[in-house]
Amino acid sequence: MKKYLKKRPVHLILGLLCFLPFSLFSQEISQNILVIHSYHQGLEWTDDVSLGIRDVLTEYSDNIEIYYEYLDTKRNPGEEYFQKISRFEQEKTQLAELQFEAIIVSDNNALRFMMETGADLYRDVPVIFCGVNNFSPSMLEGRENFTGIAETVDYESTLSVMKNLHPLAEKVLLVLDRTPTGEAINAELRPILERFSDTFEFEYYRDFSKGDIAEKIRTLEDDTLIYLLAYNQDSSQVFISYSDLIRLFHQNSPVPIYSSWDFYFGRGIAGGMITSAYKQGNLAGDMAVRILEGTPVSRMPVQYENTNQYMFDYNELHRFGISVRNLPEDALLVNHPESTFWENHWIFMLSLLLVLLISLVLLAVFFLKQKKEKMQIQTELETLGELIPICSHCKKIRDDSGYWDHIESFLRSRVNFTFSHGLCPGCIKELYPDISETVLSKQEKERKH
Repeated sequence: MKKYLKKRPVHLILGLLCFLPFSLFSQEISQNILVIHSYHQGLEWTDDVSLGIRDVLTEYSDNIEIYYEYLDTKRNPGEEYFQKISRFEQEKTQLAELQFEAIIVSDNNALRFMMETGADLYRDVPVIFCGVNNFSPSMLEGRENFTGIAETVDYESTLSVMKNLHPLAEKVLLVLDRTPTGEAINAELRPILERFSDTFEFEYYRDFSKGDIAEKIRTLEDDTLIYLLAYNQDSSQVFISYSDLIRLFHQNSPVPIYSSWDFYFGRGIAGGMITSAYKQGNLAGDMAVRILEGTPVSRMPVQYENTNQYMFDYNELHRFGISVRNLPEDALLVNHPESTFWENHWIFMLSLLLVLLISLVLLAVFFLKQKKEKMQIQTELETLGELIPICSHCKKIRDDSGYWDHIESFLRSRVNFTFSHGLCPGCIKELYPDISETVLSKQEKERKH
């Protein structure tokens, strides 16, 4: 026993040494991705960007750790807060001592944070941005490890479709706050509004509180449309979520509402050329995957790919009497009553085909039966049409074998006849002279009735 105990540790150590290299190399090393959002978790746009990023990265590998940081600048605007949150993120990152393969930043404030502070924090870590308004290449001057997806909102297409769907409209109410995002949107929007100056009269609605919305919106005239842009901070510096904003406008608006972002869609806007936060996140995730695969940032230029699509809500179109026939050909229409049929059209088509096949089979059976009966009747008539020998006295008929049989038996053997027996008037008089008049009178009355 003692000898066995002395040998076992040696064998165990050798076994572990042989196994250890294989176990180490068989495990994939976890790769870390940092996502820095300008805004807060729970904001529809931010959550959809995260979903788009996560769907790409998790599909690519199970060994990716995604770290999220939220600067929360929608609810906390202002330069003083931005400097404080920047210092906090810097200290937090230095304490964590994490190494990242790539950093994704969403929206303008997160990109600004990386430009001003991130260079010292993360050195040469590749940075991918998305959701940045009013982007220009000069913003990345001297930053070779930066690339991303510019958020190209197609305001012009939304205004054009508003014009086409409402040829009698004369005014457009532009809802826009004064946050950095609102100012960036306004800078992009101004030259486009000039192109529609002969079509619409534009009115800005920028400084109001939540309590002012109902009074302002309810008084709008029929010749006015609402273009809901971005409004997350009211005149009292109170944060308004996208869902609260569209709810208040939808509840009080007597005119159609249009927008350019998907966080309003399905909640009360008629439609527009819609920008998707999810697609922005998807494209940023695709870039991160390419970096993980070894592609240098220098070979990934900034993408200006259009992530927009015409989208309309049938419920809102129907509410204001807008015909779907006037929508752009490539538009996505939701909540249409016919959508159930088109989504399941193959089931309807298969059912219809099955009914047609069954009907054809039943018709074929019916026509075959009719043809068989017709041929049988024709054969019976041909049989009756032959020269038949009959006794001139007793009326028996001679068959092919030479036997004499009653006419009933002869016909029953050749055609499908069934006889009922009775007496003709002549035979009644001959056989029953005493009651013949009474019987014949009764038969005459029954025949007339």
